[in-house]
Amino acid sequence: AQEKTIVDIYTSLPVSGSGGQIAVGITKALNAVQDKREYRLGVIQGAQGDTSAVRALIDTKQGKNVILYNGLSMYTFNRIANPTVEFDRDKDFITSIGIGKNHYAIMVDKDSNVKTLEQLIAKIKSKPESYMAATLTSPGAIMLNEMFVKKFNLNVKQINYKTPAEILLAVQNKEVDYTLFTVPDMQTLNALAVSSPKRLETFPNAPTARELGFPEFETSTILIFSVPRDNGRFLTTFESDMAKVCNSPEFEPVAKLRSPYLSYCLNAKEVKEVVDGENA
Repeated sequence: AQEKTIVDIYTSLPVSGSGGQIAVGITKALNAVQDKREYRLGVIQGAQGDTSAVRALIDTKQGKNVILYNGLSMYTFNRIANPTVEFDRDKDFITSIGIGKNHYAIMVDKDSNVKTLEQLIAKIKSKPESYMAATLTSPGAIMLNEMFVKKFNLNVKQINYKTPAEILLAVQNKEVDYTLFTVPDMQTLNALAVSSPKRLETFPNAPTARELGFPEFETSTILIFSVPRDNGRFLTTFESDMAKVCNSPEFEPVAKLRSPYLSYCLNAKEVKEVVDGENA
């Protein structure tokens, strides 16, 4: 039998979160829809996703076939978080397929006495120190929290956890006052504000940022596959494999991982529109 070509998918997203679970599902589907390539998923954390990007570029120069899979933040918020990074976000990678639009929310535990954003702000201002749960694999959430803290002149310390599951436990165990994170990973919490243009099915009672007079909080994120430009010739092959995945039965359970929201595939043009829109 002919030896399969190895293709490594690098991501900074932990497999315990919905983004990582989607990566696992898509990797399995990529191997199910064709038999010439073996796709392998590798988690490389650090620098809000930029470490995995640098590793992808290095390994590509060594002749390996590498795909990068990270959240939109690597192309938007990370421009601010890591301005001196060792690669060009616009030139070194070719953005390819995107997976499902997603939104953020400011959330507290369901049994918390805090029921509104106004009450959370009042609670924070009444204490000498308050705490927010985050993870460095979600720089978008961190940057949005900085905007929130600055807008309402709050004193909040950020506590970093490794995974979304740890953030969830921290909120439930009252280790922190709140979290600001993507909605699908925190559906058992209570949202006080959502970053979507309209109210969300998961949190129908949570007002949008625009309703609260906080329009700069209105934002979204998607998961993006990209190919190092040095191996641009592999783009057509990868997109051909992904086209099979996105139209296959194997993708249906992957699309439902963020239920009730379906994670549809976006083509490169649609991905670029989202990236450009968020950067604007």
